[in-house]
Amino acid sequence: GATTRVSSNPVLGGIMATTGTLAIALMAFHLAWAILTMVRGNEVARKRFHKFSLVVWSIWLIPYITGMLAGML
Repeated sequence: GATTRVSSNPVLGGIMATTGTLAIALMAFHLAWAILTMVRGNEVARKRFHKFSLVVWSIWLIPYITGMLAGML
């Protein structure tokens, strides 16, 4: 499976493990911030959240793409 291929490529495996861990932590923080933003209903907070959200999703794409690349190798 893809796990075997990633482990045979230490560079991709390291990138995926590091950014994957960071992405999971950011997603947990993202969820908490989303709940607070929705509860407060402040338009300025929503705009800040949207900017942060774009960064979080961009970081999440790194382990997603490296996993995909590892699966194709």
